[in-house]
Amino acid sequence: QRSLAEITELIHTALLVHRGIVNLNELQSSDGPLKDMQFGNKIAILSGDFLLANACNGLALLQNTKVVELLASALMDLIQGVYHENSTSKESYITDDIGISTWKEQTFLSHGALLAKSCQAAMELAKHDAEVQDMAFQYGKHMAMSHKINSDVQPFIKEKTSDSMTFNLNSAPVVLHQEFLGRDLWIKQIGEAQEKGRLDYAK
Repeated sequence: QRSLAEITELIHTALLVHRGIVNLNELQSSDGPLKDMQFGNKIAILSGDFLLANACNGLALLQNTKVVELLASALMDLIQGVYHENSTSKESYITDDIGISTWKEQTFLSHGALLAKSCQAAMELAKHDAEVQDMAFQYGKHMAMSHKINSDVQPFIKEKTSDSMTFNLNSAPVVLHQEFLGRDLWIKQIGEAQEKGRLDYAK
């Protein structure tokens, strides 16, 4: 189980390293020389791949095919979740008709799958039955979602919010606010706020 925890951390770290890859098409002059950014991207790719390779080797040493299957499916979920996040442009945020059920699904893919399936895999290694494994899965899933909700709510509870802070219209508080108000009134409020040039996080 300790080895499994280390493998899970390796996968998580590898994903964070890969997420650090810079989109060269969006570079500005203040970001630094292009060659430096290209070199940095290569290092990020190689480092992330090295960590993933070590994680795969560790999984093989566990000699449990179900655990390998669980972690492989978690990795697939992570990639799918990140792809969805990156494929959504800023301009289309307000047109995305996202409800709380969709938010839960997307959050599970990009944040919860790895922890949930790792918890389930730990119970599999301990030879617990399917019921206990499912309880561990649910624990990991809801723990990850709680962490994501806490992250989403930070711009609304901080006393001082930087004007440069990124505001995500698909964050949990905004999605819940949309369901409370109704889609049409929500779009109207967001449009009015965008016309003023900034959003009031406190409202």
